[in-house]
Amino acid sequence: MIDSRSRWDRTVVSAAFVAEGCCFADMNGDGVDELVAGEQWWSLDDPAAASTVFRTVEDAWLPPWGGGPDRTDPHTHLREGGGPPQYKAATYDWPLPGRDGPALLSVGMHRDPLRWFEHRDAPGLWRGHEITRGGIYESVVYTALDPRGTRGLVTVPDRPKISWFEPRPDPYEPWIEHPVGDYGGNWHGLGVGAIDADTQPHILTPTCSYVPDGDIRRRWRRTALMQIDERSTISAGLGDVGMIHTHRFGTGPASLFAASPHGRGLWRWDLAEANHRCRIYQRRTLESTTSQLHALAVIPATAQEPVDAWVITGKRWHAHGPGFDLDPGGTPLLFRVGIHADPTVPAQTEVIDDSSGVGMQFAVRRLPDQRMQIATANKLGVHLFTEK
Repeated sequence: MIDSRSRWDRTVVSAAFVAEGCCFADMNGDGVDELVAGEQWWSLDDPAAASTVFRTVEDAWLPPWGGGPDRTDPHTHLREGGGPPQYKAATYDWPLPGRDGPALLSVGMHRDPLRWFEHRDAPGLWRGHEITRGGIYESVVYTALDPRGTRGLVTVPDRPKISWFEPRPDPYEPWIEHPVGDYGGNWHGLGVGAIDADTQPHILTPTCSYVPDGDIRRRWRRTALMQIDERSTISAGLGDVGMIHTHRFGTGPASLFAASPHGRGLWRWDLAEANHRCRIYQRRTLESTTSQLHALAVIPATAQEPVDAWVITGKRWHAHGPGFDLDPGGTPLLFRVGIHADPTVPAQTEVIDDSSGVGMQFAVRRLPDQRMQIATANKLGVHLFTEK
């Protein structure tokens, strides 16, 4: 890895463990994004200044184990009353458009209630409204699900099922569940992206992809996924992966990117063959030494950068405690991998930071001058990195 730490300004926004996820969102209606993590937000003009608390970490964010009768809780020591909580506040947050004023969509952990939070003009905490509850939420996606921009929350209501949730006309009512399919949903591994030459997003799981037959509110058509590894071995599915991201170079089929959330490995897949029953991808390893690469983002490179896109990821430090990490003493890296449209061109890996890592969700964006900015939140605190 290339040490590029000197090319980044590093700000410790909070040294405390406040959340395993963060986002950029306009929290006060001034048209400028703030940094959101847990129950508070910070101004990006002065992230070292005091934060604004806008909600409480309720007991519902730390529920009894919801793994079901087939799996006992392996992490009781990480829940309330037995040590530091495994999760705090929301693990995923997104700005929620279409509301009268700032609003935030928030996802906790398995069996937690999902809520959207409404900004209040009067001083005090934001008002939370329940969307649904009872699912598996370690991999969730809120994004557009058709070329018209219809947004929905894609998740696993119960393994192995996949559904997406849509707001009702009355924003204060629970959201409508639209079943997608009965296969592919698991503890980890979910993604949404256009993977063919058209602009219709597919829902991706580690074992299959789904595409609608015209109406996204009806069940989607399933296609199996297979991979060819570096030894030319063909196997079903993509393996043990977390969030699945897509990126298209030009007008051809998209490449897929994912990492192992609790093992080791960061991979790229390029389409080798496709028919109506199966899509076969050629896999290439981008990184294989860092454990628990639990969160991932892919963004295009600028015209001035020597690569075509960046894959950003890092170690989720002590995700379920040190006893459940293949490398508990491993460096909590945050790094990016520069990739090319031609997958045979060697990737370029750069270390951004070696004392933070990622959580379950992090935020990345381009500033107006095209510099990259990354925010992370995990058990090591909240950090902001701005390219110099």
